[in-house]
Amino acid sequence: MKKALLILVFAVMACQPRWHETVPAAPDYDRGDSWYMSVGDLDADVFYILPTCVFDRRDSVARTVCHYMDPADEEQRSAVTYSQMVAEEMFGDCNLYIPYYRQVSMETFLEGKEAERFPTAMDDLQRAFDHWQDRLNGGRPFILAGFSQGGKGVVELLKRLTPSQAERLVAAYVIGYKVTAQDLENGNILPAQDSIDTGVTVCWNSVRTPADAWPSVSEGNLLCINPVNWSTGSEPAILSEGITVAVDTVSHLLLVDGFAGSPIRIAALDGIITEGNYHLADPELYKAQVRRNVAARVHAKKPLVD
Repeated sequence: MKKALLILVFAVMACQPRWHETVPAAPDYDRGDSWYMSVGDLDADVFYILPTCVFDRRDSVARTVCHYMDPADEEQRSAVTYSQMVAEEMFGDCNLYIPYYRQVSMETFLEGKEAERFPTAMDDLQRAFDHWQDRLNGGRPFILAGFSQGGKGVVELLKRLTPSQAERLVAAYVIGYKVTAQDLENGNILPAQDSIDTGVTVCWNSVRTPADAWPSVSEGNLLCINPVNWSTGSEPAILSEGITVAVDTVSHLLLVDGFAGSPIRIAALDGIITEGNYHLADPELYKAQVRRNVAARVHAKKPLVD
């Protein structure tokens, strides 16, 4: 009887219509609408990679699911507007280039599916980077920067820089993501040690305590610099009245004391990102410090590229 019941259950399950995964068309980076740009006659460029801003999209009628942003969809593009604004506040003193790309969905990270899906996003980012280098950058010194999923993209692009590109790199800003021991085996990834060294990688993840860290973006991380005093040591720095920031040299996390917490809330992350995890505020907290630091590093780089 039990065997017959199991056979019936499996038969019913087999008859259920399956969800089919779809992938949007790849963006064409020859087209201006595949980019967000803020460009003038400035000394240096920034190639900025957006964080995760989309969720899985399901069509219950067609039984399809998409795990990627569609760069051609206006509603999807509107989801990244806030992140573009923050990028401008940090990097607006440079020529800013932000490609739209098939970023993977929030569920991809929550389900641990990055390994199988992120290559699609990375393919777009590499094509965008190559197009920018060949057609738009004009040989100027440049900065790579990204937050969260964007930080992951920065780490991967760093590994693929040619020697001539690495020579023109002012710095890479890996915000709210990790740089592991394996990543550091690549000669293009050099830890920043102060506020004006160049060709280096800057990284931080903000939390109240190490227990509040989100493993998906910080587990195995070995890089952390304080974006307030630009020190890798544990001495605290005052961010604003009542808020201090210090590097934990054991966990390589940025410990923030006195911060009330991010005003940004994503319901899907409730219970995953704790009250003491400031991942969602990582760019916003230090945007003024980053803007000043970018100017200092670009100035320090000039003698090497003139």
